[in-house]
Amino acid sequence: MDKCIYCQSSNLDKGLKMRGSKDIGHLHFECTEGSGGLSMFAKPEEVLADLCKDCGSITRMYVKNANHTFLKDK
Repeated sequence: MDKCIYCQSSNLDKGLKMRGSKDIGHLHFECTEGSGGLSMFAKPEEVLADLCKDCGSITRMYVKNANHTFLKDK
């Protein structure tokens, strides 16, 4: 995405790390290692965002590596 879908600006900051409070660190999804293999321990996959510097809208949220089995709430 090269332009903001809200104001059409191309003034975007891409790949920003999203942080919570200092106690929780970066926002992340929990996943298992690899694409199919299950692991005993959940691994974090950090959430990144693209931000329009003109209107302040978050234009995209994503993870760098989506090749995981993500844990879901029951």
